[in-house]
Amino acid sequence: MLHLPLPDQVIDVDFSDGLDINANPVWVTGRLRVAPGKSHLAPFGYVLEAETVTPANLPDAPKGG
Repeated sequence: MLHLPLPDQVIDVDFSDGLDINANPVWVTGRLRVAPGKSHLAPFGYVLEAETVTPANLPDAPKGG
């Protein structure tokens, strides 16, 4: 069974030690589990155990106006 969190829910991501994570967008795949908790940023209901992390090449955002 596939379970996806609702769009307004926070997922905490556990990365491997030594992985250099910055503010650039990335795609993360791994095992998602229900695990309520709280970080220094926000409370969360899920934890994603990161297995692969790749740069996300997102298209330019549409111009507002």
